[in-house]
Amino acid sequence: MWRRTAVRVGLAQTERVRPPLWSSRPQTVAVRRELVPAVRVQVRRWGVEVDAATVGRLGLVEFQNAAGHLVGAWRVPQVRVAQVRPGLVRLRALLVCPLTRTAV
Repeated sequence: MWRRTAVRVGLAQTERVRPPLWSSRPQTVAVRRELVPAVRVQVRRWGVEVDAATVGRLGLVEFQNAAGHLVGAWRVPQVRVAQVRPGLVRLRALLVCPLTRTAV
């Protein structure tokens, strides 16, 4: 499901590579390969936390630009994007804002 969503919101990188040596295709033919960031998902009280690895030209800015599209795709009120460390971006899909919610 993530692979399809990532491609639709522009979080996939397409590159042209040569086929592997063991392939029956000639080495002169270019093959397209789609790179989609690997994700790790955790459920939280306030929503979902997704840690995504950056891939090639997909960094923090691209994830921030796609946040609005992810709101519609995931049907949540808000998606926040922050960089945890180089190579790792954290997406928070908020169902309930933890700052405005009263403690029970």
